[in-house]
Amino acid sequence: KPESANAYELGLKTTILDGRMRFNAAVFDVDFSDLQVSSLNVEAGQGFITTNAGKATTRGVEFDIAWLVTEDLNLSANIALLDGKYDKFTNAQCYQVPAQTAAEGCTAGVQDLSGETLQYAPDYAATLSAEDSRPLGDSLRVFFRTELFLTDAQQLNSDGDPDTVQGAYEKIDARIGIGSLDGRWQAAIVGRNLTDEIIAVYAAGTPLNGNSHFGILDRTRQIGVQLRYNFD
Repeated sequence: KPESANAYELGLKTTILDGRMRFNAAVFDVDFSDLQVSSLNVEAGQGFITTNAGKATTRGVEFDIAWLVTEDLNLSANIALLDGKYDKFTNAQCYQVPAQTAAEGCTAGVQDLSGETLQYAPDYAATLSAEDSRPLGDSLRVFFRTELFLTDAQQLNSDGDPDTVQGAYEKIDARIGIGSLDGRWQAAIVGRNLTDEIIAVYAAGTPLNGNSHFGILDRTRQIGVQLRYNFD
């Protein structure tokens, strides 16, 4: 069936400290009907099928703060607190590795996940960043930016498999470089996931392949050189 949603949001946008700080906040509530989910179906030959989960709700609070501490230094934070649950999901596929038992809630190949946390719904997620850019002599500018990403544990699969939960993690990106004052060119060293965290973005059981699990991973540590030139 088609998926539909009723979304409600109430927000606040402010500028304080003579325009040097921006503070935005919003509360939201989204009610889904016939939420579409994709899950593994062994009887379909290891294929993934799309079904309707009935009803689900996500509600939460978001904050967005940016503070120009000096003419050169800018601090910012984006924080989201989320509560996402299946209100009604009585036909969820049972997880397969190891095979979910009747004592664990599996009956005739399906289970009831009503009241359980939604897929990809961490309780919190935040990005904290600091950026500094200042002149170096009469024609150059040096700049630095770092970002810290914080994410709570989240379920990566719609079948509630306890082995497909990505634990809470922190990830750090950074960029440092030099460029012309007029923005004509830039040269920078860029680092992503500097602490080399192993982070899964999807996972599922593979019962027909040695009763194992597979996962799709986010990129691990990356170091690169970035060159930019504006021809205009």
